[in-house]
Amino acid sequence: MSLTTKAVLGAIWSISASVGGRALGLVGTLILTRFLAPAEYGVVSVAIVIVTTVDVLSSPGFGQYLVAHPKAGPEVAFHAAFFHILVGWLLLVVLLGAQGMLVTLFQMPDLVLYLPVVVAAVALERIGYIPTRVLARDMRFDVLGLRSVASEVTYAVLAVLLAWRGWGAAAVMWAFVARKVVEVVIGVGAVELRDWMAPTKLSLETTKGMLDFGLPMTGANVLHYISHRGDNLLIAGMFGPAAVGQYNFAYNIADIPATHIGEH
Repeated sequence: MSLTTKAVLGAIWSISASVGGRALGLVGTLILTRFLAPAEYGVVSVAIVIVTTVDVLSSPGFGQYLVAHPKAGPEVAFHAAFFHILVGWLLLVVLLGAQGMLVTLFQMPDLVLYLPVVVAAVALERIGYIPTRVLARDMRFDVLGLRSVASEVTYAVLAVLLAWRGWGAAAVMWAFVARKVVEVVIGVGAVELRDWMAPTKLSLETTKGMLDFGLPMTGANVLHYISHRGDNLLIAGMFGPAAVGQYNFAYNIADIPATHIGEH
């Protein structure tokens, strides 16, 4: 199979898997509106946006480097995994220490109920990120598609089930955790450990090359994420959890065509 054919088939599979998974996610979001008050959904969504913002800020483009350099060996993948995990975990620890400040800033005391759990889920995801870049580099789009669908199905089903059982905003939090666990299990399980986590002596030259490539992309990724989710924090700070909850419900529904079809 030619490279062009693999790329086209991969794009078709990725779009189909993403749209299929998000279609179920859309149904789940609509059902959640029957069980969760906007203020409940607003607080947990703010917690998730805060943590994922730190996640994006602490991602120096090493994953993109792997995809763009298909001939890079396992030693480069180890560098990417090591620094991606280390930098991310350090900033997540700093975030945990800033919980009090965030509660004061957003006037949401319940943030402390959700931030530690969401941080733990994203910390786990940091481990599973580099294997997904290895999969993308090797054009194993079937696995990436399965990962996308399975994680979305898990999130939608569990969020609705727990909300129906009366868990409130914790339903969204634990569904988020379950989604990350599924993503990590499938991604890590599909890649040989020696392909990305074989211990290698760290090289300044390799690290510098990856940073030179990745840091400009990090800036672009941060700006993209802020344009995509930064308004949630602005609305939360100005109007409170109920307003951001309503906004988030509406935004998630409206954003599906642009994010999961237009951006592929």
